[in-house]
Amino acid sequence: MRIGVDDPRTSLFYTSIVGAVVLSCLIPLWWKTPDALQWLLLISMGAFGAIGHFLLIKAYTLITASELSPWLNAQVVAATLYSVFLFQDVLGWNFFVGSGLIVGAGLLLWLHNRRAA
Repeated sequence: MRIGVDDPRTSLFYTSIVGAVVLSCLIPLWWKTPDALQWLLLISMGAFGAIGHFLLIKAYTLITASELSPWLNAQVVAATLYSVFLFQDVLGWNFFVGSGLIVGAGLLLWLHNRRAA
């Protein structure tokens, strides 16, 4: 491990704790007791989310953000496809402007770093 670099588990732990504390303050406003299937889904979602965040943090320790950015932009595409096909969401102009900025900035950064190398 390099000096000045946290272990990915440390980053995952602290981000999870902050998220849990902040969101726990909001629970009383909307709490409805889940049934058994919903508990299973909640636990599964938490486990898969933790695994995904750990892998993302680990990826940042292995390569630079500019190298990782094009791969992360695939999340925008996947989320869009899920939104449209599974939930029948209608995409508005704000989606296209926001996702265009995100993807465009990532591609510009990638191209800039590629030319500089």
